[in-house]
Amino acid sequence: MATVFIMAGGDISEKLPYLRTESRCPALLPLHTRPLASYVIDFYRANHDVHLFVNEEFRDLVAQEIPALRNGYTLHGVGPSDGVVATLRMAMAAVPEAEDIIVNLVTTVPVSAPTLGEVQVAHLPLHHALDCSALLGDSSSYLQFYAKGEARPDDARAFTGVFRLRAESLHQAILAAPRVNDLLSVLEQASLFGHLNVQQVDWIDCGHESNYYRSRAALINSRSFNKLHVDTHRGTIIKSSSEKTKLAHEVAYLETLPADLRVLYPRLVSVSGTRGKVDSYEMEYYGYPNLAEYLLYWSLSKESWWRCFDSLDSTLSLLRAHRTTAGIASYRDFHWEKTIRRIDQYLSSITDPSLRDALSSSSLRIGHETCAPLPQLLEQAEKVILGGYRESEFSVVHGDFCFNNILFDVSSGIIRLIDPRGSFGPTYPGTWGDRRYDLAKLAHSSIGGYDFMVNGLFTVQRQADAHFDLILCQRSNAAWLAEMTDWLIQSQQADPREIAVMTALLFLSMCPLHADDSSRQLAFFLRGLQLLQKSL
Repeated sequence: MATVFIMAGGDISEKLPYLRTESRCPALLPLHTRPLASYVIDFYRANHDVHLFVNEEFRDLVAQEIPALRNGYTLHGVGPSDGVVATLRMAMAAVPEAEDIIVNLVTTVPVSAPTLGEVQVAHLPLHHALDCSALLGDSSSYLQFYAKGEARPDDARAFTGVFRLRAESLHQAILAAPRVNDLLSVLEQASLFGHLNVQQVDWIDCGHESNYYRSRAALINSRSFNKLHVDTHRGTIIKSSSEKTKLAHEVAYLETLPADLRVLYPRLVSVSGTRGKVDSYEMEYYGYPNLAEYLLYWSLSKESWWRCFDSLDSTLSLLRAHRTTAGIASYRDFHWEKTIRRIDQYLSSITDPSLRDALSSSSLRIGHETCAPLPQLLEQAEKVILGGYRESEFSVVHGDFCFNNILFDVSSGIIRLIDPRGSFGPTYPGTWGDRRYDLAKLAHSSIGGYDFMVNGLFTVQRQADAHFDLILCQRSNAAWLAEMTDWLIQSQQADPREIAVMTALLFLSMCPLHADDSSRQLAFFLRGLQLLQKSL
C-alpha cells in the first residue's frame, strides 16, 4: 500500500480566472456536482493511505465540503509556500512514516495508479497542452525534461503531475530540485538516483483553460458515469442502462413530445435495441453545467439566478400549455399510495427498533423544533394531496424537474432539459402528468436542499432518544433561491401549500432509493418531516 499525496496548495483563480467558483481552493474546483479533490480521493482510497494537502487558509472549508471521515482520507493544512516543490517538502514532513509515495496534483483526475518509479504523461500530442512541462523518452536511459515555456519537439508528452517514488529518493530529489514551482524538476533529479518508467495515459486535466471542459466530458465517460458516453467529435452522448423499461419510457417521451417542445431537450439522434426493447439511445450533447453544480460550487450573481428562473418560468409555461386529463386513480397512486408504500418500506428496513420508534414519536425534535407525530402529519398531508385533485393541473411535464436535470448556459440564458421521467406512474406512461410535481421537484432542490444531501454536504446526529440535529452546508444564495422559488410558484399560478406538501413528501418517499447510505436516508426522512411540519 502506497501513501498518496494529493497536492492542492495553490490558488485556482490564478490558473482558471474565467471560472466563477465559490472558492479559490483547487481542491474545490467544481466538476459536475462534486469538488475535484473528491474524484482523486475516491480513486485511491480503497487501496492506499490518502492525504490531501491544501493551503491552511482553506482547510476548514475543505473539511466541511469533503468530510475526511466520510470520504476516507487525511486532510492537512500547509502554510503558504513559494511553490509546489516546497509544499511537497512540507507534505513529507507531515507524514514522515511514508515509504512509498504517489504524488498526484489535484488538477489531474487519475485513470490508473502508477507503479513504483512510474511517471505519467499524456498520450495526446503536445499542442493540446502548450502550457505544460513535458518529457521526451520512455525510461531513465533516455529522458529529456522540458520546463513550462521551453521549446520542445512535437513528440514530447505533457507531464500530468502524477508519479510514484520511494520516500528516500523523493526526499533527495526535492532537496536538489532547482525550480521551486515545477514538479518536473524533482523528477529530473530523481532520474539521476534511479530508474524511471514513463507511462502514457489518458489525461483528465482540470488545471488548464484549454482542457477543463474537455475533461468534464471525459469524466462522464469514466467510472463515475459508466452508463453514459460522450462523443466530443460528433457532439453527442449515448445513454445505456440495465433498466430497459426506463430507457424505453425516456425514448417514447422524446419521440412523442409536441413539436414546439422538442427544442427544450437535446435532439434524439438514434435508438438501438432489439425486439422492441431499448438498449441505448444517442442524443445531442450540451456541455452546460446543470443547476445543481451552479448551486453547489459556482459563484453566480443574483441577477444571473433571476435570469435562470425567468427561463424556468418560460419553460414551465410552454409545458403547461399542452393540457390533458388523468383521473383520480392515477393521481392518488402517484402522489399518495406510492409515497406511503415507500415510507413503510424505509421504516421496516431500519434494524434499530429505537430509531424506528423515534421517527414516529410524539416527542420527536429536529434541531430546536418539536415535530408532530408522523401519523398525524401524514393524515393532514393526505387531506391536502387528495383535496388538491383537479383535472386542470394535468399537462405535459418533465417529471424529474430537479436541478440536476436542468442545464443552463449563463451567457445566453438557454435552458435544456435532460432525463425526463417518461411516466406518471405505471398506469400513466408518456409525456403527461401533474404539472405541480415539476414545481415540487424544483423546490426540493432550490429550497429543500436535496443536492446538498445527495452530494454528502450535510451532517445528521442523534443527540438523544428522539432528538436529532440535521445541518446542511447551505450557500449564501439560499435566501435568493427561496425568494425566486416563491415567485415562480406564484407566476405558475400554483397553490404554495400544495407544492410545499408535495416537496416534503418527495424527501420521505426517496428514502428506500438510497439504501446504500443509511445516514443519507435518515437525513432525507428528517428533512421531509421538517418541511411537512412547516407546510402544515
